[in-house]
Amino acid sequence: EDRVYGGNAMSLALWRKRLPSADWRTLVSKMGNTQAGWKLRRRSGVPLEFETYGLPNSAGGHPKIGVEHNMTEVRWRHIAIVHGHEGNKMRIYLDGSVVSEELKPGTITPSNGFDLTFGAFDTNAAAGSFNYSGVGQVHLDDIRFYNRALAPHEIVAMTITSNRIVADIGTPFSYSIPATRGPTSWSVSGTALSDRNLNLNSSTGEITGTPS
Repeated sequence: EDRVYGGNAMSLALWRKRLPSADWRTLVSKMGNTQAGWKLRRRSGVPLEFETYGLPNSAGGHPKIGVEHNMTEVRWRHIAIVHGHEGNKMRIYLDGSVVSEELKPGTITPSNGFDLTFGAFDTNAAAGSFNYSGVGQVHLDDIRFYNRALAPHEIVAMTITSNRIVADIGTPFSYSIPATRGPTSWSVSGTALSDRNLNLNSSTGEITGTPS
């Protein structure tokens, strides 16, 4: 419950293949409708919006993914929401890039009792007693929640779908290698990194440097 209700910092990341079937339909929610919590939904005139309750409305609007990002195309896209970036900002990332940022300090109102819901939102405050609304008919995959604000490089790492890491020559670069099961050390074979002026931190798994 603490991880997903939002608090003053949270991150939500997922892959989606299509928009919800109609306006006001939902992808993922923890209530997020007039009372408490949050939801990621399609709204009229806006492909996707992350709506929250409990944050000062005067501080900024709900962050959005606009029509310019071709969200109507049926293909897998990675979406991430970060609440608490730099302590007071909310961001939406699309395919690893920031597309919306709003000044939204504060704590999301807890949505205790309302169930975490994929593809809809629950309007029944009694835990385990469902009353679904806003059914989105969407394809979702690899949905992740974090009780902190993820850093930009962590978002980028989730979007990589091959064993190639893209870096620009002459531009400072950092990348944290995704890992599971708690590895304690990292290593690299040969000179694939050093030949490009990059280094691997064997303790943290972070690759840094300025490619040449």
